[in-house]
Amino acid sequence: MKKMQEIAIEYLKKYGYSVIPVNQNKEPLIPWKIYQERLPTALEVASWWNQFPDAGIGIVTGEISNIVVIDIDDLKTGEKSLSRFISDNLVTPMASTPRG
Repeated sequence: MKKMQEIAIEYLKKYGYSVIPVNQNKEPLIPWKIYQERLPTALEVASWWNQFPDAGIGIVTGEISNIVVIDIDDLKTGEKSLSRFISDNLVTPMASTPRG
């Protein structure tokens, strides 16, 4: 089984994601705003997981990682509001949470 450190480095190298360590509450464990503008190095990522071995992986969204997140708490209202902006045939990953 891969360690989180290995997975974080894979996300960085294979997908070009700007990864940072986060705690159980999804709060960054490092000052992270610089990683909106530049990718961390593999050495930085490795050192973070050496320092925080139980950390989860956070991905800095936006242009740096080429990921956009839309958070909708009321699916019916959200879909109606977004339908004029998003094509019906858009295929994209989605996740459901207890709130939406």
